[in-house]
Amino acid sequence: MSLQLERLYYVYSADTAIFSRPGRSVASKTIQHDGTDRMEQENSLRLLPFLLLIALLTGPADLEADSAVATLADDTTLYENFPDTNGGGDSAVCIGNAGTTANTRRALLRYTLPAIPAGSTVTRVEWALVQDSVRDMGAGPLPVTLVVRRVTSAWVEGTGSGPSSGPCGQGQAVAGVTWNTQPTVAGADSASTAMTTLNGFIALFDTNTGTANDGLIADVQAWVDDGATNFGWRLAVSEEGTADNSRRMEHGALTIHWKLPPIFADGFESP
Repeated sequence: MSLQLERLYYVYSADTAIFSRPGRSVASKTIQHDGTDRMEQENSLRLLPFLLLIALLTGPADLEADSAVATLADDTTLYENFPDTNGGGDSAVCIGNAGTTANTRRALLRYTLPAIPAGSTVTRVEWALVQDSVRDMGAGPLPVTLVVRRVTSAWVEGTGSGPSSGPCGQGQAVAGVTWNTQPTVAGADSASTAMTTLNGFIALFDTNTGTANDGLIADVQAWVDDGATNFGWRLAVSEEGTADNSRRMEHGALTIHWKLPPIFADGFESP
């Protein structure tokens, strides 16, 4: 029989013995003090020291891993050549250069994380972004490298929407974050991936594949530990010095996997 199965917690009162597994809602068993039921209780009491000893010798046991999908909370586009306009009202975002290298677009995305218990360890992040369309004017279409950095200061999505060209256009002069007021970001990339020139291409980040995108785990873990620091991510292309490489992007699913904190033999979580 596995140690996980044997790590049961016993709570005893004068008349009953209740068996339960930590972290789960299971049916409890009550044993009365008479006849064979009394003998069963006495046998269980004899086993208790041995089970506790096994738990102490083997250390804490991690509870089952879990996962859930995060919800997009805010997204917007920043326009270098329209530095005071906001693009938070569009349903997609834009990155890259919409024409010359003075027409750079960057995007901000922030997700509301699922209800992850305090003390949990993030073990995997899966994130999909869909490339709706790629600029085909001038030197385009061109491949790029999508780079993701953690945002480290607050920003407001806004409701701006340009008169034409969608999120790769020019935005709107309304309240909300702009190129001139864009938030600070971390000094290193959290993730990066090559983008083709195909419309409909899906950029899929999975921290279980290689180590290049493991920064996403660190980012999400920081947000789990302190939700007040969740300012999301900035999307950009590494080739901001190249003209005509802009693309319209749609957010996909962000799936977070985590492991609950270990439980020690005394029934408490690790400190």
